[in-house]
Amino acid sequence: MLKRDSLGSATIGLLGGFFCGSIGLPGPPTALLLGSQGIEKEEFRRLIVIFLTVIEFLTFFYFIWVGMISTDMIVLSLKLLPAMVLGFVVGNSIFGRIDEASFRRMALGVIMAAGIALILAF
Repeated sequence: MLKRDSLGSATIGLLGGFFCGSIGLPGPPTALLLGSQGIEKEEFRRLIVIFLTVIEFLTFFYFIWVGMISTDMIVLSLKLLPAMVLGFVVGNSIFGRIDEASFRRMALGVIMAAGIALILAF
């Protein structure tokens, strides 16, 4: 079990930042830390959303600052926004219907799938 102390949280934050900057996936280390704590799904969700929102905004503005994001990329992202909103609505409705054990299995499954996808991509 990972400890959620200051040093452990800082280490996970550092790993999340590294993964965000290098491969664009900051969430897995944080999700694994939160998942190992036995916290309720509502708190898990709140904490991961806060973390991902902060790190993604920082990354987005950094990438704009260094010229890694073009106008075409922003236009394409805006075109994909309706699909993201639909996914959010569906996910939000499912969240209220699943129990703790199913939530944990689903979260771990998503982390594992992301890891496998990254391994296969390289």
